[in-house]
Amino acid sequence: MEQNNVMNICPICKQSNQCEIEEGHRCWCMDVEVPKQLIEQLPAEVQGAQCICKNCIENLEIKQFITRL
Repeated sequence: MEQNNVMNICPICKQSNQCEIEEGHRCWCMDVEVPKQLIEQLPAEVQGAQCICKNCIENLEIKQFITRL
């Protein structure tokens, strides 16, 4: 897999993370708070280098909400 392709893949679910940095745009993830729980699951070399996708972030938030009920 080429390096550019890896950057567009969520390191958790392996689906597209819709990163726009390589297209010269500001990435959506710069405007959201990515839970530390998700970041800490990643190997050190991936942390801060690959975007976690919106679905993985939302899924964790849903799980956290449900466990509080």
